[in-house]
Amino acid sequence: MLKQVSIQRIFIKERSALAPLDELIALEAARTNNEMKKEIEGWGLADSVVYAAGIIKKAEVVTGDAHFKKLENMRFIK
Repeated sequence: MLKQVSIQRIFIKERSALAPLDELIALEAARTNNEMKKEIEGWGLADSVVYAAGIIKKAEVVTGDAHFKKLENMRFIK
């Protein structure tokens, strides 16, 4: 029997899309990185890229990363 976590991962992977890191996302990530580093301890550039891609693509980001827990357009999973 599969664990519940494995089923969630399969479900998320099947409904996910890759977003290429283009200039627009990179610029938004840089701006976001400057702001978030002041607000969220441990926030990193990779967090900024993911968040910026979600904003620009108008997509809900599904994550278990605690850095995103209180941000808009995030679906936080355990």
